[in-house]
Amino acid sequence: MPKKGSRIRSEGQDKGPSENPPGQVSNGPVPSPETGKGASLESAAVEPSPRDARVHSEGGAAAWGKARKRVSQVRSEVDDVHGNLSLYTNVKGERERADSQVRTRFGATLLRRADVNPWDEEAQRVYPDPTDYLTSDEVTAHKKAFEGGAHAMISDWAHENAIRSKGEAGYDRPSGGFGGLGAGSNFVGTIPEADGAMEKAITAHNTGAQEHAATRSLEETYALNQDQWKSDDEQIYRYTFHNLDKEWGGARIPRGDEFGADRNKWIAGGKTGSGAMEATIDSVTTEQMKDKVQRGQLNVDQYDFAAAEVGTKQLTAEDLNRKKEKRS
Repeated sequence: MPKKGSRIRSEGQDKGPSENPPGQVSNGPVPSPETGKGASLESAAVEPSPRDARVHSEGGAAAWGKARKRVSQVRSEVDDVHGNLSLYTNVKGERERADSQVRTRFGATLLRRADVNPWDEEAQRVYPDPTDYLTSDEVTAHKKAFEGGAHAMISDWAHENAIRSKGEAGYDRPSGGFGGLGAGSNFVGTIPEADGAMEKAITAHNTGAQEHAATRSLEETYALNQDQWKSDDEQIYRYTFHNLDKEWGGARIPRGDEFGADRNKWIAGGKTGSGAMEATIDSVTTEQMKDKVQRGQLNVDQYDFAAAEVGTKQLTAEDLNRKKEKRS
């Protein structure tokens, strides 16, 4: 256990969840998985928005109550990744108030579960800074893990829309292309973990133990739904990002309010549900993607698992101008 910081324990006497709608975390107790008693999650929440009031009036209270009953499940998910550091906090002194319970990995994850998906609407809550609940050693280790760069596995569908401008017809997307990679930020993993994931997928493909073995292996590694990538011609793109500090805004520990932080899966603390390191870097436009590929700051490698032998190709900036007309 680190010398600095503390682990928050629930000392309240209220039992059971309150019926607060989204945006009103501050007004009621959240049941503690350890004691069953209430522990207030207060100051990190924002005042309820007009949207919150509308959701509450349209029956959101029942859904909110159900979400509050899932607290023990969320705690278990965080414990699986962070163990006895789930309730660790650096909030001390004058700041050691009720909001210190939010400023833990468990508290930040609980906020994400209760918030809207960031790709639907702007996040409704104020998320604590990860340095509030990570030890200094963990922050240092996270930074070191991304010193050699970062990677992202991209489906054929996502890649094809990333290389299309926003005003251009989309690839099986009526609203058009993405106009680049990411919206405000991109979630990335470490190079060694990507190497391991791809090696495992290629081995599964060569073994031929099951249909779509390679893509299913990657889906399992990255906690995706089975066969989510099957309809993409069995093609996966591996993006490798170089010189993160200079070219990509640095590798940041995710807060939870970023685009792509799935409310049902994201866990605070810079690790995925499987324990793999994750970070966020800056998003880029389609033209910036081409420029970075041209300058060697972004590698785009295509893996084709449709044939008996895995096909690989590193794309050039010119290749990013070649687009598929129709999704298979």
